[in-house]
Amino acid sequence: MEPKVSVIIPNYNRANVIGETIDALLKQTLKPFEIIVVDDGSTDNSLQVLKDYGDRIKILQQENKGPGAARNKGVLASSGEFIQFMDSDDVPSLNKLEVQVSALQRENADLVLGPWIKGWFDDAVFEPENMVLQNKELPAHKSVLEWFLTEWSMVFQQALVRRDQLFKVGLYDEEMKIMEDADLFVKLLLEDSKIIFEQESLTLYRLGSDDKLTNNGASNERKLKDNLSFYEKLFGYSNSMDVYGDKKFQLKLFHLIKELENYGVSIEESEVYINKAHWSLRFFAIRKRIKQGLQQRIKGHRWSAPYQASKLGIEHKKLISQLGYKLKE
Repeated sequence: MEPKVSVIIPNYNRANVIGETIDALLKQTLKPFEIIVVDDGSTDNSLQVLKDYGDRIKILQQENKGPGAARNKGVLASSGEFIQFMDSDDVPSLNKLEVQVSALQRENADLVLGPWIKGWFDDAVFEPENMVLQNKELPAHKSVLEWFLTEWSMVFQQALVRRDQLFKVGLYDEEMKIMEDADLFVKLLLEDSKIIFEQESLTLYRLGSDDKLTNNGASNERKLKDNLSFYEKLFGYSNSMDVYGDKKFQLKLFHLIKELENYGVSIEESEVYINKAHWSLRFFAIRKRIKQGLQQRIKGHRWSAPYQASKLGIEHKKLISQLGYKLKE
């Protein structure tokens, strides 16, 4: 029996680009079982663009509630064994679903991550920002959770996840507008989900997208408060993780608190997780910037080690060409 993949795409005012995303999904070497687009209260002509696809996609509508609510609505309406979350302006290589389903089945894993690259689209031209990320798995001397909470991040567009695992952790927190992906990923990790990596696909992540999903227009203060909510939820999941003592973790939280204080937001409870020797964190931050500057000169980028960054290879270029894009180098 052919594996069933449900693709969930939240959409908000992306009429001008969502077609590129849907077209790449319809051309997958492993055809999606269903493509569910959840329109999150768009005010442009998105619905007309979507309706032109006829019965090749399913369209759900809701008032503007944010990306987490849109994705949850899509998951609840889905029936595939595997879930592909794809933003309405990003583009997966044509082999992505086939490669990642095969990896999950072979390794009996819960979530697989593949390579991705940021860049700009200009009609049929793709201009990469610089490096392909996640060509290899994370270094083994830290857990995935430790890497994620210190100096590494992922995007769900590069991933494929088992549907039943999402229900185990309670899906997205619909109140979070900015850090909802991070919260879901942490919940999956705390559930001891088996995370694996593959090297054969490529996800193109669109830069310069002003209306990225549904958080466009959110104030800096709102973004900072949502970021703080992520940490408050994290401490609620566990108040005794070893990573809380990691200086890179403390530095991220320290900077967040200082930024919030600039908006007059007083933080008390979260400060217990911050090393009181603030001067030592400032020294650590200076040393980190110097190290990144040296790396930029030597390697040509600032991505930290867990991203396993590399230049576009022949196979990456072939995947981009198969999508119909010319590469601007």
